[in-house]
Amino acid sequence: METLLTNQNETLKLSSSSEVLFNVTDDQFSKIITIQTDPENPRSLNIKYNTAITCTLNTRKAFSYTIAIYTGLDSPVNKTPEETFKIEPSSLSNGNVKITSNKFNFMSGQFIIGLSVSTPANTKKTLCSFSKLISGKQGATFYESLQVLSINATNQGFEIEVQSNALPGVNPQNNRDSIFLFKNNPVDEQIKGTRVIDSSSLATTIITTDSLVEGDQYAIGYFCGNLLGACSARQFFIINNIG
Repeated sequence: METLLTNQNETLKLSSSSEVLFNVTDDQFSKIITIQTDPENPRSLNIKYNTAITCTLNTRKAFSYTIAIYTGLDSPVNKTPEETFKIEPSSLSNGNVKITSNKFNFMSGQFIIGLSVSTPANTKKTLCSFSKLISGKQGATFYESLQVLSINATNQGFEIEVQSNALPGVNPQNNRDSIFLFKNNPVDEQIKGTRVIDSSSLATTIITTDSLVEGDQYAIGYFCGNLLGACSARQFFIINNIG
């Protein structure tokens, strides 16, 4: 934001924004950690995964997730999976699940194992992590992330600059992926601002909010498909000094 000062000769533009100091306290990601084939059954996989904390408007809640199987090693973005498995997280942050395929021997062939932060009906829209599986061996793993780059106070509130990194091949704008800003406390999370991400896989987004309070904790979340429950990444931060 700018203030205009005028004299007889010229008009000067003076910036009225100031930097806000903050401290990042935690990063959480919805992603596949490890994949192991079952030595007693080549059609079965043991999958360990982490999840970003998900929420509704007034309470924290663990949502359903989906494990999806794709054949080949090409990006699974916008593809229909060969099989899906709905899973109910046992906790808000991590889980282990065993799946058994009706179609595939995982010890032979090439596969993509995907994690979606929603039910099978929204697998395409909420795919947030995937890992390659080649002849029973886990390969490269991909997942989404975000981070606060800077916070500035302005005449009209605050501007938070956020950098997000989508999955390879994802167009966040077409998918309606969004960044949400929350005021976080042990009881609930209040939405303070939101913004749809642009078309870049590596994007910088400015979120505006009316107020931030020194000493309070906040969180930004990457939500797939603009669905409130579909959080693929989250970063928590505390406001140290507004100035």
